Amino acid sequence: MLGNIGDNHNFFMTKKEATEWLSASKTQNINELITFSGKLLDNNIGYIKIKEFKINDSISVQKYADSLQQKIKPIDNKNLKGWILDLRENRGGNCWPMLTGLGPLLGNGICGYFIDNNNQKEAWFYRDGKSGVNNSTIIKTSKKAYALLNNTNSIAILTGSNAASSGEVVVTAFHNKNNTKSFGENTSGLSTAPSTFKLSDGAMIVISTAIYADRKGIAFGKKIKPDKEINFNYNMIDTPNDPVINGAKD
Repeated sequence: MLGNIGDNHNFFMTKKEATEWLSASKTQNINELITFSGKLLDNNIGYIKIKEFKINDSISVQKYADSLQQKIKPIDNKNLKGWILDLRENRGGNCWPMLTGLGPLLGNGICGYFIDNNNQKEAWFYRDGKSGVNNSTIIKTSKKAYALLNNTNSIAILTGSNAASSGEVVVTAFHNKNNTKSFGENTSGLSTAPSTFKLSDGAMIVISTAIYADRKGIAFGKKIKPDKEINFNYNMIDTPNDPVINGAKD
């Protein structure tokens, strides 16, 4: 039945699977949390690459958000010309620590919406180390949030077919942001928001109940196209011959 819905963003969990998912361990190894990396390119471009993050417990997600902001901080400098955020290998998971950790690049304010089938909107936001929906904070950093030295620098978002689900939340959050453009190939096409429904025997189903929209209200629900299409092979990511990084730098 879930397959026949055709949105490709729903699944069934047995009671055992649902129990394990809801009781996620709170003693995650810090090395398992760091699914991102960062460095300087050409001494004047900040490069951040984020893969999927599929952990849900509160301690781990806060550590992730703190660590991501602390990864951005030492790369930032007064001579920086811009940023590249590589989301091509981000298959999704939990979007809130991603948005919180990327807050210095996102800046304060509404960065997107969930829109349901009644056209009701719920706004995503980042503000001073906190991210959440409408007026509800979901995750916040444990220390004072980092702010970029220059928040007018250009930002390039790199996308591809493996950018999916919560990875597409991040793509959407930067869509139509000032001084920001996207490069690469279309995203996976899972730009929908799944909700969980517990069944009487303890099993769960996860079904999409809303679609993503950017800060200007432009709705997606399917693949998100980059501003500039650049074809690439995944084994070329983050190499000297990576055409998408080179195109973004140009």
